[in-house]
Amino acid sequence: MAWHQLIGFALAVTPIMLTPGVSATLVVQRVTKEGRGAGFRVAAGTACGLAIHGLTAVLGLAALIAQSAAAFSVLKAVGAAYLVLLGIRFIWSASRGHDNRPAPKRLPWTLEGAFAQSLVANVLNPRAAWVYLTLAPQFVAPDANVLAMTVALVAVHIALQTAWLSLWTVIVSTARRRFSSAPVRRSLEALSGAVLVWLGARTAVQNASH
Repeated sequence: MAWHQLIGFALAVTPIMLTPGVSATLVVQRVTKEGRGAGFRVAAGTACGLAIHGLTAVLGLAALIAQSAAAFSVLKAVGAAYLVLLGIRFIWSASRGHDNRPAPKRLPWTLEGAFAQSLVANVLNPRAAWVYLTLAPQFVAPDANVLAMTVALVAVHIALQTAWLSLWTVIVSTARRRFSSAPVRRSLEALSGAVLVWLGARTAVQNASH
């Protein structure tokens, strides 16, 4: 195993991971509304989404998407639409003041849950796909075991992303205790929704310009 390549990939992917995006926004919305456990479920859903991206890379499906501009455009369009709709839903929920009710227990695979929402958002996230389409191959040597090296790169990405989202969850959870009033929680949920709408709209515009 080429450890210097794994370290290089970790250093390359860290700035991308730390850039505010969908998962970090979902952590804010979910932890503010439901508590720390919801943030960890977002981290788990994101990890599973990255694993799916990694699996497609191993199977060669990612390369197929990279060669087909139309397929990648469809992925970006669907992802943008999902983010916009999810953001609008958060804004609508905040406007109706539902955060003062206890959060109902949900099965993890329902789209109402933090796990499922973060999983779907990550699978449809073109930025996550880009990591495995363009960045990861640069750290796989021509004479390396492609399967083993790709799996190792995916594992590094998942470990870093999970650690960051878990830390972010603790930070948001700690701040939540200080800003626990219903109006503040609704404002944060509405802001999270607005950020998701903006991210989705930006993706749609970028997709249309290419």
